[in-house]
Amino acid sequence: MQKNVLTQKSGQFVFSHLTSPEKLEKYLIEIRVLYQTLIDLPVLPELAARIDKKIITKTIFGNAAVDGNPLTEDQVAKILSTPEEKMEKPKQAEREVINLKAVYDYIGELETPKSPFELTEKIILLIHSIVTREVSHEYNVPGQYRKNTIVLRVEDENQNEIYTPPKTSNDIKVLMQEFIEWINSKPLLELGSITRAALAHYYLRLIHPFSDGNGRTARSVETLMMRMAGIRYVPIMLADYYYRNVDDYLEAFYRARRNPQYDLTSFLELILKGITASLKEMEVSITLYIRRATLRDYYDYLKKKKEVTQRQHDLLIMITNNATLFSIEDLFNTSPFDLLYRKLSERTASRDLKKLCDKNLLLRKDNVYQLNFRVLG
Repeated sequence: MQKNVLTQKSGQFVFSHLTSPEKLEKYLIEIRVLYQTLIDLPVLPELAARIDKKIITKTIFGNAAVDGNPLTEDQVAKILSTPEEKMEKPKQAEREVINLKAVYDYIGELETPKSPFELTEKIILLIHSIVTREVSHEYNVPGQYRKNTIVLRVEDENQNEIYTPPKTSNDIKVLMQEFIEWINSKPLLELGSITRAALAHYYLRLIHPFSDGNGRTARSVETLMMRMAGIRYVPIMLADYYYRNVDDYLEAFYRARRNPQYDLTSFLELILKGITASLKEMEVSITLYIRRATLRDYYDYLKKKKEVTQRQHDLLIMITNNATLFSIEDLFNTSPFDLLYRKLSERTASRDLKKLCDKNLLLRKDNVYQLNFRVLG
């Protein structure tokens, strides 16, 4: 369904969901298979909470960094772990992180509707008001459409792109109303939640309705729409994928914008690649968590049967928690292993390592040891 809208000052604007199905179908099939595998994995509440915390940190870091926020992932994690009332007055970069956390909290608290989710201007304006709350900007007013003209530039060794979004506040208001009507129309609702959310992301960036925070708002709306479709984990992982592939992300947007037939395959393909990569990463993370939990239980069983000593058991637990390669020297010089071995002889440490290798609990290559995650098959 293509919708042509003639604006007063910005000319014709086209809403389109034209794509090349043969290019996208392989991703959609893989996504369905991967997602089914993911939701079939046993995830206990404690594990889900740990995963959610890790994902939200990476997501907020990525969502902010795509738009140029200079904070590192460690700095973002520290901000998120500190209650806002205990912080000194946040600087602008810190405020952007705090606001994104508030957005994801808002999205996470919403109940999944029984019928297809309908996007509204009110929700978009609310998300923007949260995203840009107390963020200093010459023209931006949180929760209000812009009144100034914006020129977007992408300049690097591969491209020199200039794009002027709709120019006047009246054109923006008209286009946002038309966008809402279009994105909630029956043909769009029948496309599927992932495609529809990606289209909302694309057109919010294309209209660029705000003076600041357009990218963060568009990505947050995409997250909201997928989340309202009942999709777990992946919606909030995408922002991190966009950051790690930021050049491809920007190029996909501009390639779609330049297409004379309004074919959005390039942008949809990028997002589907991001979902596929996120699902694979999520599966690896959950599987690793499950293996670690199972191994801890197995080590407890071996200790109870007196097949390993208390010290050997504690060493295995430390390795499981850290999942790292180590040498015998590390047992004496590196935390946390030195807590167990700094007062013992090298002969004792060698004897422990040999026993754990003989039981196939550890693997050795040259003088480096690692945990055998597949000792149970």
